[in-house]
Amino acid sequence: MKKESASVLFIGNSYTYVNDLPGVVAAMAKAGKPKLKTQSYTAGGAALLQFWEDPEHTKARELVKQGGFDYVVLQDQSVTPCTSPQWTLKFGGKWAQLAHYGKSKPVFFLTWAHRTPDGSTFDSAMQDELSAVYRRAAQENDALLAPVGEAWRRWYQLHPSGSLHAEDGSHPNALGTYLAGCVFYAVLTKKSPIGLPCRLRTAPRHTLSVPADEARECQQIADEAVKAEGRGK
Repeated sequence: MKKESASVLFIGNSYTYVNDLPGVVAAMAKAGKPKLKTQSYTAGGAALLQFWEDPEHTKARELVKQGGFDYVVLQDQSVTPCTSPQWTLKFGGKWAQLAHYGKSKPVFFLTWAHRTPDGSTFDSAMQDELSAVYRRAAQENDALLAPVGEAWRRWYQLHPSGSLHAEDGSHPNALGTYLAGCVFYAVLTKKSPIGLPCRLRTAPRHTLSVPADEARECQQIADEAVKAEGRGK
């Protein structure tokens, strides 16, 4: 008998908590089976290295070690895989091993690139670096991969003058988080995100809403991106 719900712990920084990505993923799965119960441990600007070594974040390690989660999502600081890939691989590996110890499946959050320095478009060269490091981390640690950055890359190929980024050229706007949520939905539920609602209540007083046509396009792009990575494997 299949489980009625799965539990997910997100460990990351503002890329995870801006627009409440864990809440978006849970809301997307609300009408499906299995449902997803999400929890997060986040700190602004923090890297996996800091979460592991800083005594301030001991609680994060305790949460993962004690287990009780089906999945543990691991998100590094946005540029670390590019500037210090050895730290992403080393500490991503430590976190993945701890997740396995707690009988959870680690999931690497393959993040998106910034906009180019002149702000004109998506930095595809940066995405190449991010994708290579996160793919290696997933392969080396028997982990799933959520290819959010690759889905963003495809969206920008179709909309070079559009934006999934907030004004700072780094964080996601609502549509960017929606696309990320579609990718996680596909990876964590093993279902296609096509047909998901475009309006999601993530908290009693918070709703994320995107135009229906843009939502459908995001669902299709996410489905294709996850299939291209072997459903996250």
